[in-house]
Amino acid sequence: MAEIYQRSKRPNAFESRADLDQTRCKAGVVTYHGLARYYAQCSRKAGADGWCKQHHPDAEKKRREDQRKAYEADMRRRSIGWKGHILVKALEQIRDGDNNPRETARIALEKLDA
Repeated sequence: MAEIYQRSKRPNAFESRADLDQTRCKAGVVTYHGLARYYAQCSRKAGADGWCKQHHPDAEKKRREDQRKAYEADMRRRSIGWKGHILVKALEQIRDGDNNPRETARIALEKLDA
């Protein structure tokens, strides 16, 4: 989750010493200028709740959930193998109440042999 931007109180810090700008997103971000690293406030326009679309906590939560689902699907595909997805789809059809499970299984096995 994005952390809320806070002004640095250390005089020699590589962090911004500017106050929070209420018209901009309140997330603190790390930016780079050459090899130097700086901590600053997000430069995007803030919405009604003070967050931009990228750093809004709900958007970040949804993005992490989507990434987790994509990762799990990818790992499931890799563990099954190259043609295993054909069998998984056939099993899912049978599980969901396919009226002719033997035909579904036969077709899936024929696709594996092809």
